[in-house]
Amino acid sequence: MWNDTDYPFYNSDFSFGSNDSLFGYTDGFWVNNSWYEFPNLGAGPPVWIWLTESVETGNVTLNKTVIQLCGFPAFCSEKAYNACANTPLCACAECSKTGAGFFVFFVVLLGLACVFGNVLVMAVLKKLGLLQSFNKMKFSLAVADFLTGVQLLVVSIYNFSWTMNVSSSELQRRQIELTGTPEATVGGIFLLLTFTCSLYHLVYMRAQRLYAIRWPLSYRMQSDFHVYVGLAMVWGLALVSSTMPAWFPGSIIYTYQHTIFLFYVSNTNKPHTGSYTGLVVLMVVFFVIPYLAMLFTTMATMVTVRGNIKKSKQLSHRSSDKKSKQELDHSKREIKIFVVVGLMQLGFTITIIPVILVNILFYENALNCNNISLPFMICFYLGMTNSLVNVIIYSFRDKTFNKATKKLFAVSSCCKQQKKETYSTVSHTSGKTASTTV
Repeated sequence: MWNDTDYPFYNSDFSFGSNDSLFGYTDGFWVNNSWYEFPNLGAGPPVWIWLTESVETGNVTLNKTVIQLCGFPAFCSEKAYNACANTPLCACAECSKTGAGFFVFFVVLLGLACVFGNVLVMAVLKKLGLLQSFNKMKFSLAVADFLTGVQLLVVSIYNFSWTMNVSSSELQRRQIELTGTPEATVGGIFLLLTFTCSLYHLVYMRAQRLYAIRWPLSYRMQSDFHVYVGLAMVWGLALVSSTMPAWFPGSIIYTYQHTIFLFYVSNTNKPHTGSYTGLVVLMVVFFVIPYLAMLFTTMATMVTVRGNIKKSKQLSHRSSDKKSKQELDHSKREIKIFVVVGLMQLGFTITIIPVILVNILFYENALNCNNISLPFMICFYLGMTNSLVNVIIYSFRDKTFNKATKKLFAVSSCCKQQKKETYSTVSHTSGKTASTTV
């Protein structure tokens, strides 16, 4: 907890409540002449909580309001809050260096896998050619998933580094100072963009599958321009939805979430008067409705596929001409693509459900600030593995992608071998020429 005796940085520039007093009812606190209100519940566990304690002074009992970080780095015990007040977390006995090392190893491994995996997808798709509409969409989605790898390797590791090299008191101070800053805003937008972009790509791809199966002729006549316009709308909508919290500064704000080492969104309203309207509307419009739309198009596509299969079988029995066989082959190809997109949608759902469940458990008081850190961190980073799931799905389900990948590596190894042979030949020839000259 923050007060003037436990933490050496408490001074006149950092004070709580009305009249620069820690006593009595407070609505917020001052940091470098800036007033901050206590946050309410947000899209995840709150960054900090406010507590009121009774303090006896003589015969008078006063209420002392202080704030405390909600949760702590998962590899530090809850005792670290006070035990590491003047000691960097990396040197504090209450923090596990093994746990911190394992976290760094996992984040770096996941980040590299996302980066190289999606770079491979983009390279293979470029080699296959972007003539097919579905390949264009996969390429765009790979770019979005690539950004997740950048997020992990750059933002997460950097924030982990400075967090572990400060004391708990300094971490708490910086946490407050970063709230609502341009750094937190840009970081929060970048994080939300990696999530919303994947979601909207899946919605668009699912809608395109319904279009292809329900109106195949019109889909084939679709120009590249229309596909690129659709992808531009996906990126534009993802960016707009990521910046929406900045449109509601009175209720939603970007801040540093110390339990996941990333910038995230939180609610700024006071607990006793907080309104969830802005957050609820934001979640429904930009996350719930698109996801429901994706489910609706999935069911509509399944119904259409079932109808097309019946028609194709009937036509194949009645006629054995080349056209009916082509239509049947086309339906089979569309079904394969439908399954691939369905698996991508399933992967997205499976990786995001744990984050939602942890939030529900927290707000239902099944979890609290003392035990939320580890579950929230694990589930949040599990959600980010979705950017790797798509690469795995392509590798196991798309035979054309597999063949192109093998050819790409074969060509690469062949080029390396040719370079070695050329270098060896040139060196041997140069040696002969030199000896002849002598």
